[in-house]
Amino acid sequence: MLSPATVRVVGLLLLITVVLGALYNQYFVGPVIFAKDYLTGAAANDSRIITGVLLSVVDGIIGLSIAILLWPMFQATNKFMAMLYVGLAVFSFMTVLVDDVAVLTILGLSREYVKTNDPALSSLSAVFFQARWWTHYFTLLMAGPLFTALNLLLFQSRLVPRFISVWGILGAALLIIEIVLSMFGKPTNMMMLMPFGLQQFVLVIWLLVRAGK
Repeated sequence: MLSPATVRVVGLLLLITVVLGALYNQYFVGPVIFAKDYLTGAAANDSRIITGVLLSVVDGIIGLSIAILLWPMFQATNKFMAMLYVGLAVFSFMTVLVDDVAVLTILGLSREYVKTNDPALSSLSAVFFQARWWTHYFTLLMAGPLFTALNLLLFQSRLVPRFISVWGILGAALLIIEIVLSMFGKPTNMMMLMPFGLQQFVLVIWLLVRAGK
């Protein structure tokens, strides 16, 4: 079993990833890159975008750190699943980096377009916008397998009550379904994403409360 201090750290790190993810998608990058005037708006908000990208990298590193902190207990519970979880954490971090590069590429095109007003850059940006759309949704999709593995291990290790783990597994399944539907052009249904988000907060709160006992 993990020490109470380690459990508390894991809970705090999970909370930080939730907050950073929300800030990245809802404030720093999402509203700018997905706006209709992204080609000019990105350059006008370059500091905001760069800050968001840096926070995204930090978020990815924290995700890896969580997997490393949980490794000693998970590998004793189910070594294969623990290795799969760590592997998914590494791959998820790689998708984050690819998505960040796509965002910075659009920012670079925006800066050049503002300087030159070159129509060719407008056409080129449309291609990179689509590329970034796919990297963004693929990054979101990776959260499904990652948190499925995490909650399966939490279920087996009994670190948290099993209903929280089952809730997380079902939430991750709904997340995967919703992201795949979005990739095929269906409008985003926030009700499909809500169980996953709520379980994240319940998991964080439980880890923090448990660590205090």
